[in-house]
Amino acid sequence: NIPANDKWTQKGVTIAGGHGQDSATNQLDRPLGLFVDDDQTVIIADYSNHRIIGTAQGKILIGDIKCWGLAMDEQRYLYVSDYVKHEVRRYKLGEKNSTLVAGEKEGIVVAGGQETRNALTQLSSPNGIFVDTLGTLYVADTLNDRLMRWTQGDKKQGTVVVGGNG
Repeated sequence: NIPANDKWTQKGVTIAGGHGQDSATNQLDRPLGLFVDDDQTVIIADYSNHRIIGTAQGKILIGDIKCWGLAMDEQRYLYVSDYVKHEVRRYKLGEKNSTLVAGEKEGIVVAGGQETRNALTQLSSPNGIFVDTLGTLYVADTLNDRLMRWTQGDKKQGTVVVGGNG
């Protein structure tokens, strides 16, 4: 939480990238999502490089993913929306295995996947995501023009919060 009376510096500092568009660990290519954890590590969804990179570690945290949105829950699980696979995955930082929290192909389904359609079990190019203090996952289901909600433990289908095709 940022106090309302905090002041910001007028001069920005590059904390990631800034060395041209490419795939070295000091370069980014279309960074689309970011999250700052409690340790002030900036976690970046480096979309065109298909990876999640962390600034404090200076290394690739997760590879081989078309990442877009990022969120973190109270237990420090990182949630990543995959725009191409139409799913949201959950990762414990420092571990390579993931849990599918919105999708179907691997792991435990919590939201979406299967194929790109508009059923309550599916997502179509998920973008922004948010996890509240109760573990409820909210997903901007971009190509279905809706906001979906998955309550913790509900692996079958989500609920349309707003929008949709009917």
